[in-house]
Amino acid sequence: MMNDTQINLPNVKYTKIQNNSNRVKLVQALKEELLSFATVDIFEIFTFEDESLPLIVIRDEDDEVETLSDGNIKHNLEIQLRLYDTSYKKLDSLISKTLDSLREFKSNFVMMNLLSIDKQEVQIADKDYMGATLSISICYYTSKWCY
Repeated sequence: MMNDTQINLPNVKYTKIQNNSNRVKLVQALKEELLSFATVDIFEIFTFEDESLPLIVIRDEDDEVETLSDGNIKHNLEIQLRLYDTSYKKLDSLISKTLDSLREFKSNFVMMNLLSIDKQEVQIADKDYMGATLSISICYYTSKWCY
């Protein structure tokens, strides 16, 4: 026996929600700043071609938050910039350009600090590259329950 019940669903148009968080805007602005001298990707890249070098990968993994007495939130966002190039000399040049760019970087934050610079040899898809990780901390404020 078949049921002849009909369901009339409203015709609803779904729209993509824009992510307008301060954190997203900050990371996107950082990407735009670095694009003038390198290929830039956000969060992770597992393999790449030599043509995409120099390469910078932005990773924004850790955000320490503190609720202030006025209800606003203080954020200390730690960002790792992972830099890749084909030689030690080219990597040193990329580090220098990145630091110069960070020095001039302007966005919606209060303070930015360089925490560390680590260099290492990296093997990706049976090829050797030189890599460096620049760790930075960016302090910014948002209203309650925002990031």
